[in-house]
Amino acid sequence: MDGEDKVGVRELYADVTADIRFAKRQQWTVAFYVLLVHAAIAALYRLLAGADTPLGENPKFLIVFLGIAATLIAVYFLGGLQKWLQKSRAVLARIDHDHATEGFLAARGGEKTESGYFKDGSVLLALTVLANAGAALLAWLVLEDLAYALKIFPILLVVSALLLLRHKVA
Repeated sequence: MDGEDKVGVRELYADVTADIRFAKRQQWTVAFYVLLVHAAIAALYRLLAGADTPLGENPKFLIVFLGIAATLIAVYFLGGLQKWLQKSRAVLARIDHDHATEGFLAARGGEKTESGYFKDGSVLLALTVLANAGAALLAWLVLEDLAYALKIFPILLVVSALLLLRHKVA
């Protein structure tokens, strides 16, 4: 490989690793903000509790629906970001397979195998469960019915899994 090719590979490697860092950071940001939305919805409910609003005197189920909708939107975005991570990791694995020297891989602590770059979806799973738990907690706080909240949680997990399957990441 000549000098220009090496520079091109380095630039591509830098771009791909930057993409991976960005997508990971975005996943955590999405999870943080959906929990913040849940808190805001709960606060809005507390402000509106008992007030005469165009939605009626007690819009509990609408409030819970908003929390569930926010959760499912967040899970959809988490799945898209996970798909982006998978594609970026595949590119990184291909670069390593085709161009990385044994010395580079040893210094980085990796091996010249593609399997090391296809991380499992444990962070995606944790963030998805966290977002769904936030919606179930919101339902419990608003409806004041733990049994209902505990029924919502597994249903949300199933719907979330279906959303993730849409991205082919589950």
